[in-house]
Amino acid sequence: MIVQTYNFLDVEIAYSEITNQNINEILSVIKTGRGDANDLVASSFVVAKDGEIVIGCVRTKNLSADCIELSSLVVLPQYRGKGIGSELVKRVLKKDARRPVYLLCMKSKENFYKNLGFVSIEKDLLPEILLKEYIRVAEKLGELKSEIITMAIFN
Repeated sequence: MIVQTYNFLDVEIAYSEITNQNINEILSVIKTGRGDANDLVASSFVVAKDGEIVIGCVRTKNLSADCIELSSLVVLPQYRGKGIGSELVKRVLKKDARRPVYLLCMKSKENFYKNLGFVSIEKDLLPEILLKEYIRVAEKLGELKSEIITMAIFN
């Protein structure tokens, strides 16, 4: 189901939901950006396509009944800086209107998410299930763990 198509720099970009038949396309995009490839559910994604090629994706991920995470935002390198990532986030938040939505990201992405309405929060305010994920990611990053921040959007 195509949500919207528009031309940008002579490239037609289509934003759409995706089916289980296309999950491998999402997986290959996620791997280019080291996104979260766990528990992929096609219906939770919004993707951007250039023709038939998936060039970006994002999803909301149910971690528990009261914990939704924005996850797997990746845009292929040659399409970055064109507003595609911002548009993907706006569309997935419109598609899934439940709030709050939490995310873990690197400090370098803080302003990107603030421009989309997210606010920085202390990690102690994360739901327990996401706090465990924060700890897991921090341990994996070692010395870079101080670069991880927690954010949320409440309305």
